Amino acid sequence: MFTAVANAEDDDVIELANGQYNARKVIFIDKTLTIKAKHNQKASLTFERGTFFEILDGGNLSLDDLVIDDSNSSDYSGNTRVSTKKWGITENYRLLIKNSLIKNLDNPRSV
Repeated sequence: MFTAVANAEDDDVIELANGQYNARKVIFIDKTLTIKAKHNQKASLTFERGTFFEILDGGNLSLDDLVIDDSNSSDYSGNTRVSTKKWGITENYRLLIKNSLIKNLDNPRSV
C-alpha cells in the first residue's frame, strides 16, 4: 500500500481487493486521496508502527468500507493512528472515515 499511495495522483481512489494489508512503515499523505474496499469491509488494514497515516501539507484522506485493525501495532503510549507532521501544518486538511470498522484499539500487546 505504501507504494500505491506514493505513486497516486491528487484525487485518486485506491480500491483494495479482499484481504489484509499490513503497513510496516508510516504512510505519508500529501494529496487528496481515497482508500476504499472493493467490497464492503472485506479489506483489512493493519500496521506495525505507532502511526499509520501522517497527513502533510496539502493532504486529505478518506477511508471508506475498511476494517482498521490495531492488533499488530506496537503498544507504546503516545501512539496515534492518524497524525499530522510533527511541527504542525500550514494548510487545512480533511480526514473522513466512513462505513468502516475500527477494532482492537485497546490491544495491550507489548513489544
